[in-house]
Amino acid sequence: MANRLVEERRRFAKPLRLETGDTLLPDFRLTDTATLTAVEVYGMQGNPDYLARKNEKQALYARTTTPCVEWIPPAELASVRLPAAD
Repeated sequence: MANRLVEERRRFAKPLRLETGDTLLPDFRLTDTATLTAVEVYGMQGNPDYLARKNEKQALYARTTTPCVEWIPPAELASVRLPAAD
């Protein structure tokens, strides 16, 4: 995903830790959209604890109306639709 974001010349951040006011730590944040957009890469589909956390994150994104792009490998990365940059 990082390579794709760079190739498409997207502006993004890779948060490494929760900052004040953060409730979630996405894999990336698109910073070139009207509203910061979370990008989640859900890669451990066979792990029950991981899947439970994935469901919690999805519910929190929905509750807070935070835009979120999801990629679940091994799905083709090209199938992921990124929002247009501003």
